Amino acid sequence: MVSTTQKYCDVKAVAELLDVCRATVYNLQREQALNFPKARKFGRSSRWNLVEVLQWAESTPRGAYGESEAQS
Repeated sequence: MVSTTQKYCDVKAVAELLDVCRATVYNLQREQALNFPKARKFGRSSRWNLVEVLQWAESTPRGAYGESEAQS
């Protein structure tokens, strides 16, 4: 039997999953060219579908969204 339960993550969890800061998650959402999954609103908070984020991360090269390694 297929589970219909969907898991949603907050911005902190998505940032940790992608190894970026929270601001980068919001920037990815604004950057439509990268096709980052849209957040859903639950009250005042934004949540991302975990499966959609994982699929996006697998299909997107790390250099396309990761933070610069030359940060000081």
